Amino acid sequence: MAEFMDGSVYRFPDPWRFDEEGYRANVTRYMSEITKESGQLVSSSVFDVYINGRNLVYIRDLCDPADTKAWFFLHIIPVDPTDLPERIQQYGFESYNFPFDRRAMRFGGKCLTTVDLPDYGIDRIRTGQYDDTGQLWSVEFILPDAGNERGDP
Repeated sequence: MAEFMDGSVYRFPDPWRFDEEGYRANVTRYMSEITKESGQLVSSSVFDVYINGRNLVYIRDLCDPADTKAWFFLHIIPVDPTDLPERIQQYGFESYNFPFDRRAMRFGGKCLTTVDLPDYGIDRIRTGQYDDTGQLWSVEFILPDAGNERGDP
């Protein structure tokens, strides 16, 4: 049996079934490794935000499907504004909006999604979620080791 992003459940026919305990162990291990073990918590809010290499990881421990329906926003403020594409340098930040299911999983009451960070020095990040009624939550944080050599998170 598998649960899909839209909440639907599908029962696999006998010949296609997989070891559910092994699957749960692998997913649990993956979620743990990408956050608490190899990632660094940079902000705690509705979603906890971790940095793991060049990835920003959003995770919520008690996740309701409604928590994943709103869009995420991500504003990346570089150490050096000239690292931005010329067309947006005047704004001083790069903006990404993305749905939860772009690179995401929901498992055992938790949900997780990740975003690749650009390859330039990042000073600060503003992120959160919004829906058609407005902003739901937001946080701003300075990355650990901000101002390091170009390309380091």
